[in-house]
Amino acid sequence: MLKVFRDNLKNLTWILWVIIILFVVTLAVDFGSSVGGSGAMATAATVGDDEVSLAEFQGEFRRLQNLYRQIYGERLTPELEKQMQLPMQALNQAVNRKILIAEARRLGLSVSDAELQEQILEMPEFQDEQGRFIGEERYTQMLQRAQLNPASFEEDVRQGLLLQKLSDAFAANLYVSNDEVQRAYREQVERAKIRYLQLPRAKFAAEVQVQ
Repeated sequence: MLKVFRDNLKNLTWILWVIIILFVVTLAVDFGSSVGGSGAMATAATVGDDEVSLAEFQGEFRRLQNLYRQIYGERLTPELEKQMQLPMQALNQAVNRKILIAEARRLGLSVSDAELQEQILEMPEFQDEQGRFIGEERYTQMLQRAQLNPASFEEDVRQGLLLQKLSDAFAANLYVSNDEVQRAYREQVERAKIRYLQLPRAKFAAEVQVQ
């Protein structure tokens, strides 16, 4: 019985997390009038006190395009993208990313420059045949060929690491000790007893008429 109760608590934690994200997205997102604007500083959406820039939205859109291109190949046409509401998917992902990053920072999580550097140095794309870093010059050239700004790319990598830390922290908080399970189970049973005692049989017996 306690095992079932423990599993229910874990499931409830995940459900509440999803509900909170959906609730915040529904209330906090204010679609700006500058979605159709141009330039890196144009705002695609406002999330609380933060903003999703047009450049961030376009980055999410390109990532989704690449993902679906791997799945559908040449069948990924502009018409299919429209049917899949790809721009709205990209905007939703950019908004969710902002919300989770804000939560990570609220919890005091951060990514140091050393952690960022280590992550980039370990990326196979920036390693030569011997597994060594290709060098700053070739690194910058590769990003430029991909139409990526080095500073923006590194901030994106930093945010990815930050989200991973948030995921790890959240997963660690899913552990429920035996004492917590027993205490919650005992409270639930006691509340059930109280509800039962509030309806004593003698109180209603005289009012019941047997037909």
